[in-house]
Amino acid sequence: MEWQSIETAPAELSDSDNEPPRLFVWVADANHGKGDISFGYVYKRKNGTRRPVASGYGGSHQWNITHWMPLPEPPK
Repeated sequence: MEWQSIETAPAELSDSDNEPPRLFVWVADANHGKGDISFGYVYKRKNGTRRPVASGYGGSHQWNITHWMPLPEPPK
């Protein structure tokens, strides 16, 4: 698996009843600029803009989420 640009991540309309796919996301400005991996989602708005979200990175700060990677398959 390779990191991909956040613009290519699967997304779901924010007002949809469907939950967007859970992903790994890269929060570039976390950890004092060193970056951090988090679970995340990407929501799509009706106007076509996308809003990536990272678990544990909420609040009023606009986090710089730049990349995503699919989660691996669970163990069998």
